[in-house]
Amino acid sequence: MNEANSTIDNMMTDMTVKTTGDAHYDFLVTMVLHHQGVIDMAEGELRCDKNQQLKVIAQEIIVEQTQEIALMRLARGEPLPQPGSSPTQIHAGAVSTAPAEAGVLDPR
Repeated sequence: MNEANSTIDNMMTDMTVKTTGDAHYDFLVTMVLHHQGVIDMAEGELRCDKNQQLKVIAQEIIVEQTQEIALMRLARGEPLPQPGSSPTQIHAGAVSTAPAEAGVLDPR
């Protein structure tokens, strides 16, 4: 439960960005941060929950949110991250399936 609360707090903090005045850019930055937070929460669910139905939902969320982040990166003309492990497989230790850190889209 502490991990879940910490993840939610981190997501809310990370979504606080300085706007650039470019509404489209600011939208993409905020949405990538939001989607990354959702991925982080789903990864926590995979690590902690014993409910198989919730694990399947978390896996689907990771796949969908990762795809949406990729689309937003393409919309900004940014390169896609290198392929990594499958987001639907749970590996020993931390599950890390998200594209590169959200800071890539942060305003300069």
